[in-house]
Amino acid sequence: MITDTLFKTDDIQKRKHFIELGDKVKEDGGEVVVFSSLHDSGEQLNQLTGIAVILNYPVPNLDESDEEND
Repeated sequence: MITDTLFKTDDIQKRKHFIELGDKVKEDGGEVVVFSSLHDSGEQLNQLTGIAVILNYPVPNLDESDEEND
């Protein structure tokens, strides 16, 4: 998740960094969602850092491991 303000910044190096980051995420099979700074969700994300990530990892079923230990 990234706000459009990071892609529209006047700092060209910073803009290039975020564009390359988005391209890398897409190459690695991830999804990039751009939030508009004109929308509430984009405003809230901008108040944090302007960029966020959701990571998904498989979690073993903890109930099964407890049964095996008994």
